[in-house]
Amino acid sequence: MLPSTPLAEGNRLLRKLERKFTRVFALDIAMDLATRPDHEVLELDSRLEELGRTWSWVDSIADRYRIKDETRYALHLCLEEVIANVVLHGYRNEPGHRILLRVDIEPRELLLTIEDDAAPFQPEIDDTPETKNDPAELETVIPGGKGLVLIRQFSHRVAFQPKDGGNKVELAFALE
Repeated sequence: MLPSTPLAEGNRLLRKLERKFTRVFALDIAMDLATRPDHEVLELDSRLEELGRTWSWVDSIADRYRIKDETRYALHLCLEEVIANVVLHGYRNEPGHRILLRVDIEPRELLLTIEDDAAPFQPEIDDTPETKNDPAELETVIPGGKGLVLIRQFSHRVAFQPKDGGNKVELAFALE
């Protein structure tokens, strides 16, 4: 066996520390996942000003669960569209009504549930080319009517469920 040089000894110690660090880091991640709540909840009032609270809530969840920026953007966009529809159309811009948000983290997807007590709503989307508003120029865009299309495009799965005295919207986002 050849005598050990200081450089070889340093490399050997570095590899040993690296293996220990990797095991400790993996254990730390496993413990972190095991102690996290399986869901997060936020209750809002039926005011558009409440949208600001959803941004920080989504960001804190995205940071905690290390959610990719693309998914974070999709969460913000879809949540803003659903809440705006609930406030403006469901509650007719009348404050004092509850909107309940819940995020459930599953191994491969994030499930966002929005519940309200507004009149039951079951959307119908007509995506035929004749009814789409795909203008050639921005100036010809007709405002409104794009929220549900955006929600369907940016979420992995969507379910609208009218319930007794309200609505439940479930949006799924892939976490891979």
